[in-house]
Amino acid sequence: MSHRIKDWRNRKARLGGKSLTVMLEPATVILLEDLKEKHGESNAKLIARALECLSESFTCKQSDESEIFTCKRPDNRCEEPSGAIHPSLKDIREEILQGATVLSLKEKLKKAMRIMKSEGNDSSRIVDLLYEARIQTIKGNKRWESGTVRKWWK
Repeated sequence: MSHRIKDWRNRKARLGGKSLTVMLEPATVILLEDLKEKHGESNAKLIARALECLSESFTCKQSDESEIFTCKRPDNRCEEPSGAIHPSLKDIREEILQGATVLSLKEKLKKAMRIMKSEGNDSSRIVDLLYEARIQTIKGNKRWESGTVRKWWK
């Protein structure tokens, strides 16, 4: 570890900060990466905002008053901001967020790919739709390959 990083950590510790190491579930990693991309914030800032949201009855607003997290579900689980997820991928995405693996959803994914193909989407567009839905590959890669999509929709 560099001296610069050690100095930064020591300064944070003197101000009451705490280093925290956690192992995130795959679905949580997807959510965190999505939020980082959408808001351009660091992990620490996003986690701090998420904790603020929990302490403020599950509503958290940015300075421009747009909501980052809102709890609209009966179980009080915070939802992501609504995005343009293809309808055939919404249930799959929800199951992944509930802890299902992509491998366990392979047949559902194949069916969704066939549906998207029947709507006129080519394999590269389906790759984009999977990426936008934050559905990783079986191996955990963020981006699907067009060849894999073509193989799966058969």
